[in-house]
Amino acid sequence: MFLVGDGRDRIEQKIRHLFASEPSVGLVIAAVYFEWSICRALMCLSTSPNKELRSSIEKAHGLRAYKDIWAREVMNGTQLPVLVKAWHTLTQAFDARNLLVHGRDRYTRNMAAPHLEVLLAAVANVWDYCARAGYDLSKRLPVRRKTRERRK
Repeated sequence: MFLVGDGRDRIEQKIRHLFASEPSVGLVIAAVYFEWSICRALMCLSTSPNKELRSSIEKAHGLRAYKDIWAREVMNGTQLPVLVKAWHTLTQAFDARNLLVHGRDRYTRNMAAPHLEVLLAAVANVWDYCARAGYDLSKRLPVRRKTRERRK
């Protein structure tokens, strides 16, 4: 769907293009893009070894889980619900995403558009926060390995 090197503008353009013809699919992909961005941000901002952090992320499902991992891993940083300016409406967008993913509903363009905008704004909040911290989410992620104890 999209590649890291595409950058935020190109990825958003692809999502909007998809949304124009398939609003429900575009909304789901926008939610995936938010989750993908959160995972990349965690990999940049955390000091935990990549392997351990990836293990935690693999077990995460839903905004609450990401919020908890963020609170645990991003030391001296802004809490995720503060960083994402419209946290409450983001949770509503994820509720809409869940309905779509589980086949419980469908969304017209007019119904889905506010959710799409909230998701893309939340992605922008995350990318901007990382940029201020010195990380570009469209670049290679830092590699952190577990330190080995020396044998005596």
